[in-house]
Amino acid sequence: MDTNPELEVLLLDLRDAQDTLKAVLTERDRQRLEAMPEEVRQQLEVIDAEFGPLVLAATTTHTKVEEQARKWVLEHQEGGKAAGLEATFSNGRTTWDTKGLDKAMKLIPGLADYRKTGDPYVTIRKAAKE
Repeated sequence: MDTNPELEVLLLDLRDAQDTLKAVLTERDRQRLEAMPEEVRQQLEVIDAEFGPLVLAATTTHTKVEEQARKWVLEHQEGGKAAGLEATFSNGRTTWDTKGLDKAMKLIPGLADYRKTGDPYVTIRKAAKE
């Protein structure tokens, strides 16, 4: 797919802006560490080492309990509230074969009255390597 030259310039500008932001944040973090006394850096390393296993255990427990709650809601098709949290059950999204419906509308023109088209939107993500 050929990219329109105007869009190509905008995407290049966006990539430049992303790179600039990343560079600024990296430099900020470098200068913060540099400004920090060695004693403080060492203390932070000790704290990180102490809390590392605790964070891992808490994260693992959190993930396990969340999976159990999701499984229960899916199995029972029922949500609820407790402890300031809410779990909501939603039926799966319904989709239609657009090409097939377009063909059917030629045979049954009245079907077009029931067709709704949402507003257009844009997704920008990192492109797959070419």
